[in-house]
Amino acid sequence: MTQPLKYFTNNTAKAIALLETCDAADIRSFIFSSTCATYGDLPASDIPVTEDYPNRSPINPYGHSKLALEFALEDYAAARKAAGRPFAMSILRYFNVAGCDMDGLLGEDRTPHIRIVPILVEAALGRRPGVTIFGTDYPTPDGTCVRDYIHVDDLVEAHLAVLDALDPDAYDTRIYNLGIGKGYSIRELIDATQRVTGVTLDVSEGARAPGDPAQLYCAPAKIEREIGWSAKITDIGDVIASAHRWMRAHPDGFET
Repeated sequence: MTQPLKYFTNNTAKAIALLETCDAADIRSFIFSSTCATYGDLPASDIPVTEDYPNRSPINPYGHSKLALEFALEDYAAARKAAGRPFAMSILRYFNVAGCDMDGLLGEDRTPHIRIVPILVEAALGRRPGVTIFGTDYPTPDGTCVRDYIHVDDLVEAHLAVLDALDPDAYDTRIYNLGIGKGYSIRELIDATQRVTGVTLDVSEGARAPGDPAQLYCAPAKIEREIGWSAKITDIGDVIASAHRWMRAHPDGFET
């Protein structure tokens, strides 16, 4: 929220430069990693959200910068079709990606971690003193933010399924939500982490973080109906356990 131009530089300007390069090379299939943040802060009556939600109003620069590229990509696809140049594209709106490779081969190595699941696991492993809940007064069942957490392995499989389905000669334009269709609150994540790890976390409460919607989870039926993909790992305990296994085995990241 304090450095919006960084998001527009990375997510919009540089992405358009990449698209221009793809155009020069006549790349005919393109998958864009978009985000659920393009939907904005929705009323509870509109959740779970579908891909055709009509009133998208992002509430942070991340969502705005991704939505801008969605518009650019849709216009580019239309221009390719009008010019008779085969092209297919898909906009994949990620919900919250979490977890590590279930086989233990790959994991998220970031310093510092900024995502909630590895932050919770770091606390359980004693690598940080505790965790803070940013906002406990949201209009949700337990007052904390609710999100849809998709395991990274499922996300990978979704990309492969979409890429296989795209047909440039048919000028495919596909937009899909990638999530599990269920929301978990921050308190539920904390409880699941304690259950999986057997560690009681030191939890404090803080003010809301700016730019955070109260709750956001998707209706993922469209991608299952059209190409047969659906998430297989839907229990948040399994997601957290996969991160815990990898992070415990790699205390120093990939160099271990």
